[in-house]
Amino acid sequence: MSARRAKKNRARKRLKRAVARRDRGMQSRVGEVDHAQMRSFVFRRDGSRCRYCGSARKLTLDHVVPQAKGGTDHPSNLVACCGDCNDAKGNMSPQEWAVRVASFSKAATAAEGTGT
Repeated sequence: MSARRAKKNRARKRLKRAVARRDRGMQSRVGEVDHAQMRSFVFRRDGSRCRYCGSARKLTLDHVVPQAKGGTDHPSNLVACCGDCNDAKGNMSPQEWAVRVASFSKAATAAEGTGT
């Protein structure tokens, strides 16, 4: 195993342990999980694609359940999301977002069918 791969594996294990400690209500030895590590973990988990539209451009992190509605910074509440989808979703809940996307796609399909 190369030194670079070994270093990445150690970092991945360290992140998983920190998240597990956080889940159990314990503080990490080094404080909070580094934002850059969390970001790369979520992007890797999601295949570097937007969870909503599949785009690989301008990826950001999105809280599935917005913090304003009680969402956390836990990886299970974070997804890779393109900037456009993140802006459009705003602080909507997953259910509100699904309804909005469904109504938008129905309107777009109807407009295509009429030729306008």
